[in-house]
Amino acid sequence: MDALLDSIGNNQNNRIEESIGNAEDFWASYENHNFSRLIPRPWLGYLFVGYYAEGDETKPVRIKQPLIPSDPAFIVGDKTARLQKVQIAGHSYAERYRIFLERMLAKKRYDGACFLVSHEDIRAKDANYRVLFPSLSGAMFVDGLVRHVRAYYPD
Repeated sequence: MDALLDSIGNNQNNRIEESIGNAEDFWASYENHNFSRLIPRPWLGYLFVGYYAEGDETKPVRIKQPLIPSDPAFIVGDKTARLQKVQIAGHSYAERYRIFLERMLAKKRYDGACFLVSHEDIRAKDANYRVLFPSLSGAMFVDGLVRHVRAYYPD
């Protein structure tokens, strides 16, 4: 199981890095007037479907920080431990994704974000995914997009 979580962590770091770069490139292009139509401001969304078995979303992940102190938001418990070169308790990968997405929304890099999880154990169920964070649900994501479209295209 730890090998799977390590794989999820490596994949997550790559996806987060790519999504930050994609958003920055998109908005730089928009600011440089590379789109034929500039009004209204485009709506940019980020949808992620992760592979998490029941319980994985709460399993804490150790933070190894040999050189650079970790962001306190990712540390569980004593935040002063981040200044020491030790392994410390960190949030689960799902919680880390939540923190990342909430930051991207707050910084207006994305206008909407959705975080769903699935696993082969639930593939045959009617709802073959789980919503871990209501504010990052598919319903909230679609609602944000629909409200944007209705605000600028009322017909």
